Amino acid sequence: MLQSIGESPVTSLGSGFLEAATALDLLDKQNEKIQAIGYPFNTEKNFRLARDIDGIIHLPDNTLKVCGPLIDNGYVKQRGRKLYNSKEQSFTFSASVVVNLVLKLPFDELTVTTR
Repeated sequence: MLQSIGESPVTSLGSGFLEAATALDLLDKQNEKIQAIGYPFNTEKNFRLARDIDGIIHLPDNTLKVCGPLIDNGYVKQRGRKLYNSKEQSFTFSASVVVNLVLKLPFDELTVTTR
């Protein structure tokens, strides 16, 4: 990326080179935007999410999007890093929920064509 603006590559992000930090931030934002579409390599289908001791279902930290029939019909919604039970108007569930998850993978785990 830096070469495209006529800059030399850097060996460390801690070099204080503002353009390198800006390029990394831009790359991370674009990476997330592209992965949020959901592809076979970063989508977990029929993923069972278990409740915690209080009945709350927490999403993995790298969740970009939650999909599936329960989501489509409005019974379940993503709110932050938890699922919301709109039928009961609470974050509490009486059973685990099966959804499709779109996950943000680390850059080095992406397919070559995606990078």
